[in-house]
Amino acid sequence: MSLIGYDPLDSLATASDHLLSEVAHRNIVNILKSYTGFYDIFSEALQNAIDALEQKSNASQLSGSRYEPKLHIEVDLVSRSIRVTDNGVGMAEPQFKLCFTPNVSFKKDLPLRGQKGVGATFLAYGFSYVQLCSKQNGVELAATLRGGRLWAEDQTGSISRPRFEDAPFDVPSLASEETGTSIRIVLGNAPGERPQKLDWQGATTALQWLDVLRVKTPLGGIHLDAPPFQYSVTVRVIAPSGTTTESSNQPEYIYPHDIPSIKVVSLSELTKALAAAKGDPTTVQRKLADQYKNLECLWDIWDHDALLADDQFSDLTEDQRTLIERHDVKVYGAFVHSTTVWDDYNDDVLKLRADYRLLRGGLQMACDHMPQGELITIPLKKAIGYQQNTHVVVHFKNGNPDLGRKTFQPEYHELAEFLATQVTKALLQYRNQVRPDTGAKLGAQDKQLYEWKKEQEQWRDSHALTSNLPAAVTILSEPQEEQDVVALFHQLVGAGVIRGLRFFSAKYNAKYDGLCDQYHTEVSALFDQKLRPLGIAKHVDLPHASAPLVLEYKLDLDALVRDFNRDIKFIKHIDLAVCWTAGSTHQEMITLYPYLVGSNGNARTIYGATHAAYRIGGGDEPLFEVIVLSDLLKFLLDPLAEVARQKSHYASL
Repeated sequence: MSLIGYDPLDSLATASDHLLSEVAHRNIVNILKSYTGFYDIFSEALQNAIDALEQKSNASQLSGSRYEPKLHIEVDLVSRSIRVTDNGVGMAEPQFKLCFTPNVSFKKDLPLRGQKGVGATFLAYGFSYVQLCSKQNGVELAATLRGGRLWAEDQTGSISRPRFEDAPFDVPSLASEETGTSIRIVLGNAPGERPQKLDWQGATTALQWLDVLRVKTPLGGIHLDAPPFQYSVTVRVIAPSGTTTESSNQPEYIYPHDIPSIKVVSLSELTKALAAAKGDPTTVQRKLADQYKNLECLWDIWDHDALLADDQFSDLTEDQRTLIERHDVKVYGAFVHSTTVWDDYNDDVLKLRADYRLLRGGLQMACDHMPQGELITIPLKKAIGYQQNTHVVVHFKNGNPDLGRKTFQPEYHELAEFLATQVTKALLQYRNQVRPDTGAKLGAQDKQLYEWKKEQEQWRDSHALTSNLPAAVTILSEPQEEQDVVALFHQLVGAGVIRGLRFFSAKYNAKYDGLCDQYHTEVSALFDQKLRPLGIAKHVDLPHASAPLVLEYKLDLDALVRDFNRDIKFIKHIDLAVCWTAGSTHQEMITLYPYLVGSNGNARTIYGATHAAYRIGGGDEPLFEVIVLSDLLKFLLDPLAEVARQKSHYASL
């Protein structure tokens, strides 16, 4: 048999299903192994979404139609999932079917960010659950893929290859859009699946995540002196507590010279100012305006013409010059006076984990307007101590499959390292204009303490407790958290406003906040509408000693009801709830009966209780008693006004 002219790839057309499955499995495993970064899951989803936006934007400009590109990102720290939604070009059925196939790309030869055709494969088979929704030409498509990572990691052949399952098209942000795509990825616990914890760096709010994604993913557009592609982005984050936050912004990389509250000037401005202040060095410094002295950050941008013409880069080889021209290389560099700038920005502005540094010194490679990969150490041979003070971005335009987030060819690495080194040297020539680094942390802790004091003073001034309370009540302002409620309650007990309670200890039970009992021996503890409106029911026999009472503290009663709903605490165990306010969502489960109105207090069992809590729709007996401290204080200061308010505000049983 002659083998001349035979195409080895023809064998795939006649291969058995088993052989094809092995080839696909091996191919996907190799793709997954090439992804090692924590933010890969975000980078691939965002890269595809931004490309879809830009494709539709380009088409709209050609047709003259109106289009507002929008990107929505949801990070759910409760369900450990992310969702990226764009109103870009969307997908028809043929593309939808093939989008997870390895090495298949619909963006070949287009000036976009991704062309390798492996990113969507990584998302589909790198995680436990993927839901994909897309719409185009009035057709909505939706499917889920389960167990992709388990199948990819299986070496026994016992796990079947995942197949599309039916899913609802449930994408609210695309409801009014003609086209778009949404992908939701749920993190599982399959072998090799990363990341395991999304908020490990301390990001739990939308604003924090927006900043993190601007530095670590394609959301942070690297445009330097080129006009950026404009689109709006909204980030929504569900924190572990269940709290939801949103933040919107125009996406762009966070450059060190944009860090707030530091003294900054560009190298170009500085050299012009130095040239204008003629004379010897001492005279120049005397003439120089204060804005150019004691700088905390010196920065600039070098375009490809400057790189090829500046003497600072004269050691470039011909091959490196060719790369600079071919890829329109641009370089950004920033030198900060101290590494505490990174610390303060991370801790005081971003408020991320204390040992995390979102921005720091190093070389950030970038391609086609995207930061690519982790920071690389700038290979200084002299002044090596300044490596951590300088942040350099080297950007390559017109990327190709060899210029990807995971791998840059060696010649690109070498060029980027050379440029970063020379930029650092260029900035260091002017370090005498930069503030000396004393090694101190710029008073960050002092600043935090000062700001906290100011916040508390402002809260006291705007939420002051009246001075007409008993002298034993020394708290100056309304409670801001549960601990404040505890302190105010005990001061009211100490002042004799709330009487007869005795506390077993300050040690909390694993589930409940405290244990007390009630002991009364005198008639003055019994209710009298005019004389003793806070007393217990007057039919109680004296002396009166109660059984142990389970006590719960909350800033707001609604929080206790949320604990009931989640089976964290149980209604039948609670005897007394002490809170600052009653809120409103508790009304879904309980209603409050006001003891401070008329003769209602004659049903009170705990001295000072302002309300009884009843289950809605059932039961003649109260579930537990409540002291709403804000209501109690209003009653003490103006009984008639508070009784009138309670009559209209609370239910009458």
